[in-house]
Amino acid sequence: MDLPLELAENLIERGVILRYDSFLCATNIITRSRKELSESIQENRSSLVGHMKQEHLDDVLEMVRNSKLFSNIEKQRFFY
Repeated sequence: MDLPLELAENLIERGVILRYDSFLCATNIITRSRKELSESIQENRSSLVGHMKQEHLDDVLEMVRNSKLFSNIEKQRFFY
């Protein structure tokens, strides 16, 4: 959908449309230490883009916990 820039910015500011297209890909668990994550951000190799609302995080965790994609061991280790 193509919108005039001023209208699009207004809708984004009001939360009517998202600023970014996004999705959650949970097909592979990648583990990183806290130290590695911290260093990556400090050295500008990574950046924080935004935060999930708690209600959305709860929804994602519920879906992952009920998924057949991960083993029970992985679910207990990463999603509880």
